[in-house]
Amino acid sequence: LYGILLSPGRGLLVFSPFLVAVFLGGLLFWKRLESRALAVAVVALVGLHLLGLAASRIWSGGHAFGPRLWAEVIPVLVLLTALVWKAVSARTGPVWRGIGASGYLVLGIMAILINGYEGLWNVNTLRWNGEMAPDVNRHRDYLFDWQYPQFLATSQSLCDRNLQHMLDRLQHGSIELAVYQVGDWITCTSGIDDMEATYPPPDVSALGGEPGARNALFIGWLRPKEEFRWSACVSSRVVFELEEAEAPSPDLLLEIVTGSLGAQQVDVRLNGMLIGQVTFPGPETPPVTQTIRFDGSLLRQNDRNEIEFNIPQAASPDRGDDRTLGLALRALRLQATE
Repeated sequence: LYGILLSPGRGLLVFSPFLVAVFLGGLLFWKRLESRALAVAVVALVGLHLLGLAASRIWSGGHAFGPRLWAEVIPVLVLLTALVWKAVSARTGPVWRGIGASGYLVLGIMAILINGYEGLWNVNTLRWNGEMAPDVNRHRDYLFDWQYPQFLATSQSLCDRNLQHMLDRLQHGSIELAVYQVGDWITCTSGIDDMEATYPPPDVSALGGEPGARNALFIGWLRPKEEFRWSACVSSRVVFELEEAEAPSPDLLLEIVTGSLGAQQVDVRLNGMLIGQVTFPGPETPPVTQTIRFDGSLLRQNDRNEIEFNIPQAASPDRGDDRTLGLALRALRLQATE
């Protein structure tokens, strides 16, 4: 009931707050409502609809904006509004009528902003459902999360939520990665972007490699498209577990096969340490191979490692696409210097 009525992801009274004034007025003036039989029928219909949703396992309505499963009941709620306002205007003085009308108007403007602006024009409210993990159909706790409400979704808040979700899953052992060995490829499909997401086995034959395992976790990246995946955040990461070795090589190479959207100068960090930069002149660069030499002692043996791409010039492709795209990653690998 809380999720249906008051949650920041699907709550009826959150996305349509003017109904708070209607329900409150109905309670205060119930005995003074005209057409009592009609009012009882309205309340009974709304109550049965509420109980029906609460008893259903699909109460959230899946991937949607707000409480879409209430759409059919809106005309009945409009009728209830008319009945309540008639009682309020007939039974109160001008001061209380003004207070009631003003409160309803303020809450109505809030609803217009939430539904008429955010819901209609902010594409991030659609992406909030699960374009990047978490998918709210699988992780419904995010429907109740006031830190990242759907109606205030931004590109940055989606990236922050994705990072928090992935790190939490890693910490609690919900995601298992195959051990990475130096020389293996991490491709756009060999990495995992959500614990439930699966893709065709990675094909690295064109890169001179053998088919690999699910050996990395992608944080801040979109799902793979064709032969690459786009970075979706200013900071996008690849996490992998390195096998235990006798001793790290003093010098290693990070080989990256990436393209770009626009001119990009990308800082590359390994476990928080800056190891180099890659530059793309723009305006749109197809996947090319670039290498960065780094100190092998930065790697954590028999532990998780993180490669972070900081892409400060990542931008939206056009006005109709609010994604923050920067790099089109095809593959990367660590290898020893010859």
